[in-house]
Amino acid sequence: MYLLKYHRLGFVYAACLAACFNTFGHGAMDLYPTFLTTQRGLSILKETWVTCILQIGGVSGGFIGGYLSNKFSPKWCAGTFALCCAPFLPLWVLSTSWGHLATGAFFLQFFYGCAIGNLGNILQQLCPHPGMRAAFTGVAYNIGNAVSSVAPTIESALGERYPLPNGKPNYALTSIILVGIVSFPVPFAEYLD
Repeated sequence: MYLLKYHRLGFVYAACLAACFNTFGHGAMDLYPTFLTTQRGLSILKETWVTCILQIGGVSGGFIGGYLSNKFSPKWCAGTFALCCAPFLPLWVLSTSWGHLATGAFFLQFFYGCAIGNLGNILQQLCPHPGMRAAFTGVAYNIGNAVSSVAPTIESALGERYPLPNGKPNYALTSIILVGIVSFPVPFAEYLD
């Protein structure tokens, strides 16, 4: 109750930041295997390879982003790496060959992993009182994650509502728009607290 009574705006900001980070991840990964098989026509084997490659990128990015946050500000690391995702958005969904899609997915997830690897540190820094760190960080993160869980549903519904000329859902368009929108606030987290 103390948290909500005296630190409401900071908590709402932390939950919104967590929602943006998590929507970025859900928007980029949850519908991606369906996109690869439905819209790009990849075989299950090639789709599996692309998915494995992107997961390797995300995990390795998390290690590197977490390591760099010890040397630099976690907020600056997260913002810089979120901006580094932008050049790979077209390669991630607009390519047609599985090699280019895998390359785009790897680097997008690598830089996303570098960015979200700092989220726990950022939420800890936003906490207004040391005695509330576990509750503040955990509740803000989980509220953000709950909000972000609708990302694949939104992408799927919009992709089916605005199909390609051949009638297939346009998951590429909805994915790139959603990920682009939610990645925008992350680089500016340094200036908003």
